Amino acid sequence: MNSSRLGEFVEKIEGHMSFLAKGLHGGGFAEINDAEITIPQFIALNIIAKKECPKMSDLSAELGVTLGNMTMMIDRLVKEGFVERKGDPLDRRVVRVCLQMKGRNLIKKANEHKMKSMTRIFSKMSESDRKTLLQIIEKLTTAIKEEQERG
Repeated sequence: MNSSRLGEFVEKIEGHMSFLAKGLHGGGFAEINDAEITIPQFIALNIIAKKECPKMSDLSAELGVTLGNMTMMIDRLVKEGFVERKGDPLDRRVVRVCLQMKGRNLIKKANEHKMKSMTRIFSKMSESDRKTLLQIIEKLTTAIKEEQERG
């Protein structure tokens, strides 16, 4: 593919990405809106759930924000009862962030709605098309990881 055609392809992909992300993840947005938290806060909740009480510094690195910004975000989530801060018994300098039941329930509801929405959307594709799409996404993921490793 020559560079001008590749450029057109990239522009078309870029045009679809935001719409696809919103469409595929949109099933859980109602819960997020009802809980009155931001998308970055919800992403932080998901990271906290997956990493089981991560350190504040790990959270800020994963989200690509400063520790100060992470602190403000966690302050709001603590105030609303989604998470709690805990000291690390092995190192008093370390602060860990753990989900409260309210945070677990929000993630569960949002993810259930997202899965239902995605299932409805992908049910409109043939099994062959879904298989092809998955293969392409896996290749894209590999290419992105290789780029990230190169720096």
